[in-house]
Amino acid sequence: MARTLSAMFDREWADSPPRPFPMPAQAWLSATGVLTARSRAGSGAGLFLAAKAGHNAESHNHNDVGSFIVALDGRPPLIDVGVGVYTRQTFGPERYQIWTMQSSWHNVPEVDGVPQAPGHQYAARRVQGLLCADAAELSLDLAGAYPPEAGIRSWRRRIRLDRARAGSGSAGGSAGGARILIEDAWDIDHGPERTVVYLIAAREPRLVAEGRLIIPADDDDLAIDYPHADFAAGIEERPVDDPRLAATWGPDVYRITLAARHPGSQGTLHLEICAASRVF
Repeated sequence: MARTLSAMFDREWADSPPRPFPMPAQAWLSATGVLTARSRAGSGAGLFLAAKAGHNAESHNHNDVGSFIVALDGRPPLIDVGVGVYTRQTFGPERYQIWTMQSSWHNVPEVDGVPQAPGHQYAARRVQGLLCADAAELSLDLAGAYPPEAGIRSWRRRIRLDRARAGSGSAGGSAGGARILIEDAWDIDHGPERTVVYLIAAREPRLVAEGRLIIPADDDDLAIDYPHADFAAGIEERPVDDPRLAATWGPDVYRITLAARHPGSQGTLHLEICAASRVF
C-alpha cells in the first residue's frame, strides 16, 4: 500500500513524459552476482541472457546458484519457473519442499541426486563478470552451493553471450549470428553413479537430431546443441497446477536432462544455444 500511495502522489514521476524502456546491451551487478546481456542494445529482438551467482539465502531466494535464463525475441524458451501463489509454506520451514524452489528445477547440474542446499554458506566461489563490445560472460565455481554429500570439489561454469556476429545477418533471423555458450568442467571426489545438467523449458522440446534439441518459440525456435556422444537427453513434462504459474506458462513446463553416458570423477560439457535459423 505504501509504495502504491507513494507512486500515486509523486508528481514529478506523474508529470514526466513517456520514455522508451531502457534495454542496455549488458550489465554486471557484482554485489549480487547477476549478469544480463542482449544481442544488441535498445532492442528486444534476438537473444537475451540473464545469469546469477550469489548464494542460497538471498531475499525470496530459490536454490539456484549458477542458473540462467534465455529469451529469444522477448520470449523466454529457457526459463526460471518462478514462484506460485504465496502460502504459509512459501515462507516457512518447508519452503524448499516446493518444487519451484529446488535447484532440481533450475538450469543447474546435479550429482547423484543431491541438489543445492539453502543457506548463506551455500554460495558461488571465484565469481567474475566480464563485459566487452563483443560478449558478456559470467564465470563461477558452483561447488560451494552443494552440501558435502554431493562430493563436488569444483564445478566451473562459464555462461557467455557472444554477439561477435550479431547483426551481421550472416545466418538470417532476428538473432543474427549471436549465440550463448555454456561450458562446464567438474571434479568430483568419487565416481558418481549419475551426473546430469538440467534445463527447464517453457514449451515441449523436440529432439530433431543427435546432439540437437529445439524449443519452439513464437517467431523463431531456440536450438540447443550438446555432445551426443557423451550425454543422453531426456525430456520430462511437469504439470503446472498453481494458478499464478499457469497464467504465465500454461498447463505444463518441461525439464531437459542431459545425463553423462559414462559419469566419472571429472568431466566437461559444452552447450551452444542460438536461434534455430542459425542452424545449418
